[in-house]
Amino acid sequence: MLSDIQKVKFNRIALLIVSLLLIGFLIGYGILKITEKLPFQAVYLYFPTNNYKSLNFEKYSLRKDLKQHEKMKRTIEQLISGPTNYHLRSAINIKTKLRSLWYFNKELHINFSNDIKKLSNIEDDKLVVYSILLTIFKSFSEVQKIKLYVNDKPLQSILGWNSFNRMYKKDVVFRDAKDLFQDISKK
Repeated sequence: MLSDIQKVKFNRIALLIVSLLLIGFLIGYGILKITEKLPFQAVYLYFPTNNYKSLNFEKYSLRKDLKQHEKMKRTIEQLISGPTNYHLRSAINIKTKLRSLWYFNKELHINFSNDIKKLSNIEDDKLVVYSILLTIFKSFSEVQKIKLYVNDKPLQSILGWNSFNRMYKKDVVFRDAKDLFQDISKK
């Protein structure tokens, strides 16, 4: 049989445990409610596959409450950082800096540092350009055209044999990408 002192200690311990469980539940519920109020937007980052012959995407989440400019900036920066999926490879040199980007009239202008031209394992510079174009066009429906720059000048070429000095239109990019790469229509 338990003495009166042991019963009091047991009741205090039981009350403490129940109180801690209740506090934990309330904290968890509060965190759940806070995260429900911060909806996220999915963006699709396109990277070369292991063989550097095609592109495939990796899903990434951004907070919806960010301004459009900030969402686009973070998406490009994440693309530069490279994939988390070990079946994909980075198309853009990790030392590349996003110098600026500006969006107006459904056109996005993206300005990179010169490091974007320093490629390691990629033999087809179209992988770099289409990685950027598909990422933006698939992730931001309002963007209809994209122009790429390096150090404030229009991007002429990366490896020397393809010219990229043009305004890229969404419908043309999707049509050309289907011919060039696999898996770009999946989402």
